[in-house]
Amino acid sequence: MTASQENKINDRIAGRFNALVDKIGIRRSLTRRVSFVLTMLIAAALIISGSLVARQSFLVQEQEILARQVSVAAQAAIQIESFIERLRSELDVLTRAGHGELTHTGEYLSDVLDLEPAFLELIIIDPDGNILNSAATGDVVLGNLFTIQQAQWFLQAGVGREYLSGLQVSPTNEPYVILAQPIFVENRVEGIIASRVDMRVLWETVADIEVGQTGLAYVVNRSGILIAHPDADVVLSGVNLSTDPAFEGILNAPTGTAFSFNGLSEEPAVGGSVTIGDTDWQVITELPVSEAFAATRRAIVTYASLIAAALMVTFIALQILVRRMSRPIVELATATKQFGAGATNVQLPAYRGADEMGQLVVAFDDMVRQVGALTSGLEEQVSGRTRDLASAAEIGQRMAQVRDLDDLLAEAVELIRERFGLYHVQIYLKDATGRNQVLQASSGTVGEALLQRGHRLPIDLSSINGTAVIRKEAVIVPDTATSPLFHPNPLLPDTCAEMSVPLLLGDQVMGALDLQSNQAQALSSDDLPAFTTLASQLAIALDNARLFSEAAQAQAEVEAYARRLAHEGWQTFLDTFSQRERVGYTFDRTGIMPLADAPANETENNLTQAIEVVGESIGSILIEGDDDLVGTAETQTLVNRVAQQVAQQVESLRLLAETDRYRDEAEQAIRRLTHEGWQRFGAEMTEDGYLFDQNEIKPVAAHTTDDSSAVSHELQVHGESIGRLAVSGMALDETIADEMVMAVAQRLSAHIETLRLTAQTEQALGETAAQSRRLVHLNEMANALGAVDTMEDVFAVVPQYMGKIINHDGLALTLMEPDGQTIKTFLLGNEAGPVMIGSGLLGAGTAVDVAVNQRQMVYIPDLQQTDFLETCYMLDYGLRSSLMAPLLTARGVLGVLNISSQTAAAFDAQDKNIIQQITPLLASTLENQRLFAEAQQQAEKEHLVNVITQKIQSTVTIESALETAVQELGQALQAQYTQVKLSNGSEKSKLEEIA
Repeated sequence: MTASQENKINDRIAGRFNALVDKIGIRRSLTRRVSFVLTMLIAAALIISGSLVARQSFLVQEQEILARQVSVAAQAAIQIESFIERLRSELDVLTRAGHGELTHTGEYLSDVLDLEPAFLELIIIDPDGNILNSAATGDVVLGNLFTIQQAQWFLQAGVGREYLSGLQVSPTNEPYVILAQPIFVENRVEGIIASRVDMRVLWETVADIEVGQTGLAYVVNRSGILIAHPDADVVLSGVNLSTDPAFEGILNAPTGTAFSFNGLSEEPAVGGSVTIGDTDWQVITELPVSEAFAATRRAIVTYASLIAAALMVTFIALQILVRRMSRPIVELATATKQFGAGATNVQLPAYRGADEMGQLVVAFDDMVRQVGALTSGLEEQVSGRTRDLASAAEIGQRMAQVRDLDDLLAEAVELIRERFGLYHVQIYLKDATGRNQVLQASSGTVGEALLQRGHRLPIDLSSINGTAVIRKEAVIVPDTATSPLFHPNPLLPDTCAEMSVPLLLGDQVMGALDLQSNQAQALSSDDLPAFTTLASQLAIALDNARLFSEAAQAQAEVEAYARRLAHEGWQTFLDTFSQRERVGYTFDRTGIMPLADAPANETENNLTQAIEVVGESIGSILIEGDDDLVGTAETQTLVNRVAQQVAQQVESLRLLAETDRYRDEAEQAIRRLTHEGWQRFGAEMTEDGYLFDQNEIKPVAAHTTDDSSAVSHELQVHGESIGRLAVSGMALDETIADEMVMAVAQRLSAHIETLRLTAQTEQALGETAAQSRRLVHLNEMANALGAVDTMEDVFAVVPQYMGKIINHDGLALTLMEPDGQTIKTFLLGNEAGPVMIGSGLLGAGTAVDVAVNQRQMVYIPDLQQTDFLETCYMLDYGLRSSLMAPLLTARGVLGVLNISSQTAAAFDAQDKNIIQQITPLLASTLENQRLFAEAQQQAEKEHLVNVITQKIQSTVTIESALETAVQELGQALQAQYTQVKLSNGSEKSKLEEIA
């Protein structure tokens, strides 16, 4: 059963259940019973009222605690202020002393220091900054200043104001502040008295301030500098509270402000701030919240415990009451869940009272029976559809394995008829004209009769199958007796229902799948998903079978052509004129001898391996020895590999020999062309030649002197005589004159040939300049590809040179996977490297598929005018034309190179020609990469074969290649007798003679 069907059944159950509840009024009855839940409302009211009381109590106590902190701060400020006032009063006493006593009697100041331990140093200065008198209990700091006149305390006291500095430290680490006052005489400042106050005395005073049990008080100035603290190290560390966001508002708050903050201990605290007298100092108290609200928390916890106990009692009472009331509902809900999970024998509550609950149980029992019957019918339908889809998948999988088109169609109709229990199944395919559909497969003996008659139907709306093909959608006739589309067939009299499903491959209709049943209403829209899937799979299988047949035929033609060329080539090569018809050697552990001189082998223990080039036998290798040698798989593998290497090498040497022959023929052709060229050139010349008689240059026709005694040499180009250079009357030695004339003739021949070709060359160079540049870049690309080590290097080299060779806007490389069916497409030329833009199976209807299967270049001059599937995303990138070339090797197609442009018809014949030169280079590089990977895996197994191969490939003649092959193979195998020979196609091989 599917999830959607289960949801429909559950919705029906829920709807019926709610209808029953509304019908019998159980909600109203439950409301009366649940009136006892008012106890919960009481509990809720208790909690709310208790919370409000606790909240109000907390707020009151919070105000009291904050006010208490302000009070403590005020008391601390009074103590510190009294300390400062005491020092001020003592300084006032000094300012009222006689001028003489202060300026001339140092003992008076020393007495003051003895009486007041807070003073560390006293100094009296005149208005000009001269020290009149001073005394100190330790280090002299103020008295040793050289910049007294610039000191802030001197400047402020000099204008009649008192000065109190921040915390300072002496060179001996004594903390102090400077307290300075002006000395007035008749309202004029006649001097200044300054003192250094020992801050340790103030620190002791601050440390004695009690702020709860764990709180503390400290002094700061308006700039946030810590002046006094119970811990002296904290003060000496230079703490600046102005940088702490928690103290930003405290430092600027008015005196007597209370607040909550994170104190110096970095934990929540409450405190107060009070300014000390008329100074810029303020006392801050700090009490941890844990201590400040300890009593409040204890009260709240006690009250909460009482409320929790009351709630627990209320909850227990309600649980007992509700459990008694809801037991039947719980049992009914459990039964509903079991039923929803698929159980049919659910256990209903035993409650059968006359009230609403009893009525609900009875109604639910009736609903269970009805829904069970409905579910059983739905499950049967779903099971049938599932079987149909499974059968369709199985048939599609079987069809995908059949390659022959006729076998595929015949097997398909029989499978469909058998698996789906149908009366008759037919497959129609469109003919070449597209106007008719021809019966290609039909089930049973009736089908054979129809096929023999060549049964066909017109593609129009007069028949079921014609309508399906035209509309590209399935046509269903549940009852043929009532349908005007149905035309009875005398051979199929029992057809009562018919369905025709079009065979669609993309937007192309290939034909129709005709299904017939001998039962009315047996085919309906419920069967359509399975048959539509089946028709799609059949269409794909038909197209694959067609493509496979075409590819197999093309491959067979190519292989036959290659074998014919090889056969003709070796017949021509071994023609008894340029080469003997039989070439071979033997090795019998004593030495190598030609095949003609070798003794006949008499043993029957031998192993023969044909030497084949593209499937054409050109010779054989014969190994004689005992069974332990010639009968092992290792020996057979080795001989097979050596035969392959011999075939490759001798084929290469044959082609090299033919190349030499072609070169000779080319040289002869060059001489002939040179002769013809000079004949045409001579016909165009106005003079036959020129001579110089030490006075002037004259035409040859004007020369009448006998030159029979002259020294002369022919003017030759490519071995063809084009004229003669003659010199007479020389006073030099005859030998020297001859050498000089010959040297000049050679240089003159080359130069005048160059001049003759200059005009043609300049024209050709003008036409091929662009092509030459392309070839230069192509050569560079070939060199770069020859040096790559990895596929990443290939992806980098290709776009680097392709832009120089061909103008394009898009470059992609499609690579075939080893399975030959899966492809991966990479977009090249991005700064980040290659980007994979697609992967999957090689799809029909694509240009890549055409290039791979037909092994030819596909040129699309206008992407808007083609039906290839990949043109859609190429148009999205703004591309208009594309050139796709397959990458071919002897092992098959490795992939496709795609060059695209944003201009329609952007590529010409020269572009196609250069691409045909690029693709072999790229294919060879990709093949080398794959072969290199395979070779690394087989390196150890191939060691012996590689040694023999290297020695064979080092030969330069066919005889030496065969000698090396037979000797190395015989020594490697330790065989009693080894033979290798070549023969043309008309001679029987050694294997045939032995047979």
